[in-house]
Amino acid sequence: PPAPTAMIRASVITEVGGYKLDVHVEDLYMWLRIASLGYKIAVISDVLGYYRKHEHGSHIDHEWLVENVLKVYDDYKDHPKYKYVVAQFLASIFVKAATKEKAQAVAIAKKVSWRFAPQKMLKGMLRLAVKWR
Repeated sequence: PPAPTAMIRASVITEVGGYKLDVHVEDLYMWLRIASLGYKIAVISDVLGYYRKHEHGSHIDHEWLVENVLKVYDDYKDHPKYKYVVAQFLASIFVKAATKEKAQAVAIAKKVSWRFAPQKMLKGMLRLAVKWR
């Protein structure tokens, strides 16, 4: 789930170079930079804030989200889990898009390596099949 609130030491933000202004998914960029420097990231399950999902939010535009998340992931192409992480992300977006955005789902499915995410891809294909009826 998304994390609209975070508590990060100022010294860590400074060490990673702050938020990158040319990155549209700046929170993801920040989390990956922090983790790549060896810091541990903890998540608590308590609800500390709410955010509103609306028809113009980035969570709706799957193509925009894919494009911008993959730009951030590109900085980690040499990481041994890169292909796996990319496939898992794309498969998750494919499943979400398959319910409401058939054309976007098909375009995203073409980018996914089934080898890394067969269950999610099957789930998305089933959603597409039901949607097409």
